[in-house]
Amino acid sequence: MEIKPIHLFMCSLLTACLTVAVFSYFYEPDTVIIREEPTYTLVANKDDFKPEFSGIATRSLESVVFIRSINKIETEFNREFKSVTGSGVVVSSDGYIVTNNHLLEDAEHIEVTLHNKRVYRAELIGFDSYTDLAILKIEDQTIKSLPIGDSDSLSIGDWVLAIGNPYRLNATVTAGIVSAKARHLNLNDRFGVESYIQTDAVINPGNSGGALINTYGELIGINTAILSNSGNYEGFSFAIPSNIVEKVIEDIKEYGAVQRAWLGVTIAAVDNAVAKSLEMPNVQGVILKSIVKGGAAQSKLTKGDVIVKLNNISVNSPAEFNGVLAIFRPGEYINIDYIRKNKRYNTDVLLQNHLNTTEMISIRKDKVLKDIGIEVRDLSIQELSTLGEKGIKVISVQRGSPSSNANMEPDYIITSVNDVLIESANQLVSMLKAEQRMTLHFDGFYIDFPGRFPYRVAR
Repeated sequence: MEIKPIHLFMCSLLTACLTVAVFSYFYEPDTVIIREEPTYTLVANKDDFKPEFSGIATRSLESVVFIRSINKIETEFNREFKSVTGSGVVVSSDGYIVTNNHLLEDAEHIEVTLHNKRVYRAELIGFDSYTDLAILKIEDQTIKSLPIGDSDSLSIGDWVLAIGNPYRLNATVTAGIVSAKARHLNLNDRFGVESYIQTDAVINPGNSGGALINTYGELIGINTAILSNSGNYEGFSFAIPSNIVEKVIEDIKEYGAVQRAWLGVTIAAVDNAVAKSLEMPNVQGVILKSIVKGGAAQSKLTKGDVIVKLNNISVNSPAEFNGVLAIFRPGEYINIDYIRKNKRYNTDVLLQNHLNTTEMISIRKDKVLKDIGIEVRDLSIQELSTLGEKGIKVISVQRGSPSSNANMEPDYIITSVNDVLIESANQLVSMLKAEQRMTLHFDGFYIDFPGRFPYRVAR
């Protein structure tokens, strides 16, 4: 019988169907792989991938100023003057400006140039050498201020902008990220507060005192220093956190000087060896090396305690510890989490000043005082009660100064100047600014020596 092609095709088709049916019946795959075609989203603008800096920078530039000061330099043989330039930030619309104190040391003349090219003579309201901050005032009630943000909210990797006047290049903006927090560089004296924000935003000489802002356009730091072998930017820049800046501004405006709170302890960072010796499961916190007698912490803490948090903020280095403490005043409570003998405790401590009281007392170093060579402070309540007479206390006398030449010595209690009774350091500063006479007649006494001690100080 002849096999026709159609019969051959039908036979082949039937065989294939039977084969597929048998395979499907006896074989069950473990997984089913479904391949989906990728989906694509059309991006209208490649700049959508970048942080939006232009609007923030434009708004912030109006609040960053150019500062030029003429600083007096006293040498053994003569007096010289040098011009120093830098940056500042307008922090209130009534003319207050914050900048770095190191720009204004021994300044005889301070000039501020706004973004719109208007130039003003500035008055130095106050300064704090421990944080390297100074407050200026110009007579303008219309300038735009920069809002102050919360520097504690910053995270490593956050975008920031630095705005200032490097090399006299006005209104320069650079961008970077937060590289680290609570850096200690040992730039200030041993009582200095250092808890810097580290960034890789480019700053150079002239940026000092300028603004570090976040992506909301808020001031979160005052640019202060670079780490460099050449004197120019090499990848590391540092700013004073805004929370410390804001507290210094408020204190200087309200009290004339910073009211610094003390816990009355000496501390060190907990390292691996310390943690092991204390049988701590984690390397964290700062250990108390000593407790000051009569200090704020004496009744609550003891030597060897490990503080891990202040006001719920972790502190793992002296810089972090001092950075948190710097925003408090004497008389305020601070909450402390600490470890003692492997047990966790929590307590509130009433902070004090350096005299171990809760009064608002601070050493005044205003320019008018430096000009005659003295530093002073108000008397404490205890001192006023003991002495039975109002006045202010001389803390130091600079060698070779007008006061030193008049034989005035530290611990002198000033009771009057030019026959005007003096009851506070702020009153003396105001008087010296207003007094035009070149000779000042001081009257007062020393606690350990009988009698009155008048001095004639020539300005």
